[in-house]
Amino acid sequence: MGIFPRRNPTVIYTMFSPLMSFPERELGRPLRLVTAKDFPTTRRRRPAAG
Repeated sequence: MGIFPRRNPTVIYTMFSPLMSFPERELGRPLRLVTAKDFPTTRRRRPAAG
């Protein structure tokens, strides 16, 4: 799951980590929460739209 970096990465992990528990439970596997320090880094990391 990717989250746009509107806040400090530590705050983002704290805010969104609880949200990860439902899909992890439904999928039966761990998910990884990914964010970046800024929007340009996020744009470089995201897959190409297609």
